[in-house]
Amino acid sequence: MKRPWAVVTRCLVLSTILLSLSGCIWGKRDGLVFNEQQSVIMEPSVLAHGVIVEQPVVTIDNYATVARINMSNSQPKAVTVMYRLYWYDDKGLKVVTSHDLQQLIPANSSMSVNAQSTSPLARNVRIYVFLPQVSGEK
Repeated sequence: MKRPWAVVTRCLVLSTILLSLSGCIWGKRDGLVFNEQQSVIMEPSVLAHGVIVEQPVVTIDNYATVARINMSNSQPKAVTVMYRLYWYDDKGLKVVTSHDLQQLIPANSSMSVNAQSTSPLARNVRIYVFLPQVSGEK
């Protein structure tokens, strides 16, 4: 016959393991987590040209998701940058990607770019900024 304390100990250990494992699923979000600290991706050449791009501010206005992106140029000459927007839903899944867009940033100034998503599911945006290719480059 088994000792009663051994049975109780086994039950307590199994209960603790089950509670620990069930705690892993509580509060878990569905989908992926969108990392807002990685919402701006710039090629090093953009930084070398004195361009700074701030974190996008995403708002929902009249059922449309709009991103406002501030860009600044610290150089004494205007800089043209290219950028692409990747829109994500509230679960962190990519829903739409823009085509390459171009923006001229005047010398020693800041400007704001507004972009609207074409998807009603979009809730977050990531911007990828790069310089236009000069002919002859690969």
